Amino acid sequence: IVRTAALRAVGNIATGENDQTEVIMDAQILDAVPALLSDAKVGIRKEACWMLSNIMAGTTSHVQAVIDSSLLSILLTMLHEDNDQAVLKEICFCLTNPCSNVDHTVVHKLVELGCLDAILAVICNDGLTFRAQLLSACLTAIQAALETPSVMGETTSIKMRFLDMSWNVNL
Repeated sequence: IVRTAALRAVGNIATGENDQTEVIMDAQILDAVPALLSDAKVGIRKEACWMLSNIMAGTTSHVQAVIDSSLLSILLTMLHEDNDQAVLKEICFCLTNPCSNVDHTVVHKLVELGCLDAILAVICNDGLTFRAQLLSACLTAIQAALETPSVMGETTSIKMRFLDMSWNVNL
C-alpha cells in the first residue's frame, strides 16, 4: 500500500507545473520506472504508467528524456502483453499525450519507434473498452502524426495501415 501511495504522490507531482516535473526528473525517477512497470501488482504498473503519461504530457525535454530512457519499448511490449484494462489505458495516454503539445521532431520519433502503429492497433482492438477521452487522444495522436512534415512522405502508408486495420473493427 505504501509503494502505491508513494508512486501516486510522485505522479501527482508530475501533473503539476513543468518545473515541478523537472524536480522528479532531476531525482532520476525514470531509472526506477522499469522495475515498476514489471511489478506483479497491477496497481503499481497502472500508477507507473499514469505517472509516465503525466511526464509525457510535459515539455519536449521531458518527452525526449522518456524516449532516451528506452521506456517506450517497454510500454509497447506491455501494450501487447498486459491484460489489465486500466494499465492499457494509461499506456495509451503515455503514447498519445506527447502528440498534443510537442514539436514535430518528437512526433516523428514516436512514429519511428512504433507508437502510431500501437495506437492504431489499440483503436482496432475489439477487446478493449474505450472512454471517449481515450479515443479522442488516440485520434489526436494520429492527426498529429499525419500533420508532421517529416512524416508526410509516409502519410499514404499510415492512411493505408489505418484503413486496413479499420476494416477489422466492429463499430
